Amino acid sequence: MSEKRFEGLSKKTVVLKELKDPSGKPLEVKPHVKDAEMFVILKRDLDENDAKRITEILVNMIKRTYPGENEEDIKAYVALHYGELLKELAGLYGFATKEQIEEIQKKLASQ
Repeated sequence: MSEKRFEGLSKKTVVLKELKDPSGKPLEVKPHVKDAEMFVILKRDLDENDAKRITEILVNMIKRTYPGENEEDIKAYVALHYGELLKELAGLYGFATKEQIEEIQKKLASQ
């Protein structure tokens, strides 16, 4: 009988080393393929709908990992750490380096 190499993977979380939850512990997220798909379709020049989709990704990833938490509290956390979350998650999915995200942030801040 062969070993199931992916068994339980859908239940695992990923620790975002650079971020802490409100209690000071490392933040964990539970990525889903839908999140990665949403990152893939985003353009470099973001519009309001793109930004809403990014926010949805971030909130949903945290909600799945911490299901008992209040969604508004999670949204507040995302609002406080939006840039850091984007940097960490873009790297996690391999779509952009932290440096590329920082360049985009600089561009958006200068507009």
